[in-house]
Amino acid sequence: MKKTIKNLALLPLFCGLLLTSACSDNYDNGNKNKDGERLLPSRIFSVFDGNELNLLVFSYDEQNRITRVISRDMTYEITYNTDGTVATIRGIMGNWEVELSTFVYSGNTIRRIRDRGYRDGVDTFHFEINDRGQVVRKWYCSRWDGCREYSYTHNTIGNIVRRIVAITCEERGEGEFVVDFEYSLTARAVFRNISTPEWVLQGNMLFDFEGELFVLTKHGFVPTKFRLVDDEWVEKAIVTYTAENGWVQTMRIYDGYDFRTIHIEYINAR
Repeated sequence: MKKTIKNLALLPLFCGLLLTSACSDNYDNGNKNKDGERLLPSRIFSVFDGNELNLLVFSYDEQNRITRVISRDMTYEITYNTDGTVATIRGIMGNWEVELSTFVYSGNTIRRIRDRGYRDGVDTFHFEINDRGQVVRKWYCSRWDGCREYSYTHNTIGNIVRRIVAITCEERGEGEFVVDFEYSLTARAVFRNISTPEWVLQGNMLFDFEGELFVLTKHGFVPTKFRLVDDEWVEKAIVTYTAENGWVQTMRIYDGYDFRTIHIEYINAR
């Protein structure tokens, strides 16, 4: 295995945790609550000094697709083509559009072209997806991060059990990171009723930070452990949660510095 870059280790570790689906060989979608209602997350928030801090606020259309995400200082708006594929994602800060993503589809490969204007220019991201609409490989090069390639190993029902990140950066060298996952079989995926493709969630396109993406998966259950596998360094984190009728209400997660608790509110799906 290539030598790990220690000062880069945390970022891919947490990204892998946030993008995970869960595992069960007898997968039951369980997309209704005890009253037969289908639910969608409307708000994810934390509490600091007695005050609620919104982390992610979601809006949906009549087809239960995400149309807007308010993420702290940024708002992301999604439009769709007539065939249901994603057409554009706009990133807005205040009254200014700070980025615009368009997409090119070719079989099971998707190309995202992100334009951040004259200051940061245009970046291109590539995604290879499976029949479930999940990312199995993604890769890109940027002036800030160098080149990165992510690959995902799924079990037979589409749950990610291992993620490998290969990084090549001219200034900081290169490294490879392997992340393994363990799961609970009681708290099901929070976003199991949305119609937005899962590769959009996994592609980290709707958020200006990554700490809460952990819950944004459409398949399986909530992960409870992740582990960075390395020939010199191993780090573990345990995620705890409370759930009602399979719907996660609170979750205690690692945000890169410490454990903290987040809360999730729901609305009825259409």
